[in-house]
Amino acid sequence: SFGHREPPDLWPVEGVIPLLHCLEERYVLGIVTTRDKEEVERFLDEYNLKGLFSVIVARDDVRRFKPHPEPLLKAVEKIHVAPAEAIFVGDTPIDIQAAKSA
Repeated sequence: SFGHREPPDLWPVEGVIPLLHCLEERYVLGIVTTRDKEEVERFLDEYNLKGLFSVIVARDDVRRFKPHPEPLLKAVEKIHVAPAEAIFVGDTPIDIQAAKSA
């Protein structure tokens, strides 16, 4: 669904894991995804990344998906940060649209 690869085909982009560890020391990190929570949890467990993220908002947590701002707004609400104080890093034009809307 949504054109995603199957979970066994997912892997972190080279260099991202050390980057996440550096960012986690200074910032509160979260994940906003259109994947389901179980799939995200499996991926994070497989790469020992689970403890890096304070919030995960998956498609099971919202009624509307990106580019609607609901998932991003839910994430910042959970970590008690105003949307204007958050940085959202995405990899698609839909992510950019959602961030601007939020």
